[in-house]
Amino acid sequence: MTRTTGTAHNTDTDLGTVWLEQLIELRKQGMQIADINPVSALADIIGEQIDRGVVTVDQLRQLLDAHAGQLWGQRVANLRMQTGLDGGDQTLPDLNKQDISRTAYRAVFTAHPVFALRPDVSAQMTEHADAGTGTPPPDAFAPRDAVTLDDEHAEAMQALQNARTAVNDINADILRQRRAAHPQGWRDVLPETVGVSTWVGYDLDGRSDISWQDSFRLRLREKRDALTVYHQTIMDSGLVASSDAMADIAARLTEELTRTMAHIQSFDIGDAKADAKADAEADSGDVI
Repeated sequence: MTRTTGTAHNTDTDLGTVWLEQLIELRKQGMQIADINPVSALADIIGEQIDRGVVTVDQLRQLLDAHAGQLWGQRVANLRMQTGLDGGDQTLPDLNKQDISRTAYRAVFTAHPVFALRPDVSAQMTEHADAGTGTPPPDAFAPRDAVTLDDEHAEAMQALQNARTAVNDINADILRQRRAAHPQGWRDVLPETVGVSTWVGYDLDGRSDISWQDSFRLRLREKRDALTVYHQTIMDSGLVASSDAMADIAARLTEELTRTMAHIQSFDIGDAKADAKADAEADSGDVI
C-alpha cells in the first residue's frame, strides 16, 4: 500500500485538496486490497502529519468546520428539493372531479431512525430547510454519546407525529376546496387521498435492552399520544360546546385516555418493583 505522508501545504484549501486526493487514491487501492480501510488510512496519515508538526490541530479543526458548513448547505438544499420548498408549485391541484376517498399517495415509514444527527441538530436542519438559510450549529455532525431504546422510540414517534400533522394539513386544504365547490355536500366524503403507513417492530432477538414489558409499555404510550392528539384537536375546534356529537366524542376520548394512563402506570409500577427487587438481590450478593 502506498502511503504519502510528505509535507502538506499551508492553506486549509490546499490541505483539503491534498487529503481528498490521498483519499481517492486509497480508495482505489482498497478496491484491490481488501484489508485497506481508506478512511482509517487517511486518519493515520493526518495523525502522523500532526505528530511531525506539518499540520496543526487548529488547521484540521478549521478544515472540518468548513467542510461541515458545505455539507450542511447540501443537506438543507436536498431537503428543500425533496419537500418542494425550492420553488416547486405547492398549490393544491383541482380535486373536485377526483374520488378523494381513494388513496393516491402513501408513505411507508420503517420507524427506525438512523441517528445520523443529534435530535436538536436534526430539528435545526429542518428549520433551516424551511427558512432557506441558516448557520450550522457547532459540532453539527459529531456522533452521539449513546442511543437508548427510549431515544429510538421518541424519535420514531416524532416522525409519525410530523407525518400526521402534514396529512391533516393536506386534508384541510382538500376540504376547503370541496366546500368552495360543493357548499352543500362537502362533508359527505372523507378525504383519504394521502396516507401514512408504518412498519414498526421491536425485535427481541439479540437485544438485551428490550423486554416484553417494554413492548407493551411503548405501545400504550403510542396509544396515549394518539388519543391526546385527537382529544386536543377536538377541543381546539371549539365545537364541543355547540355540538352534542363532538361533546360525546370528546368525553369518550377522555375516558379512554384515563384508562390508558392507568395501564401505563401499572407497567411503570411493575418496573419499579422489579428494579427494587434486582437492587435488593444485588445488595444481598455484595454482603455475601
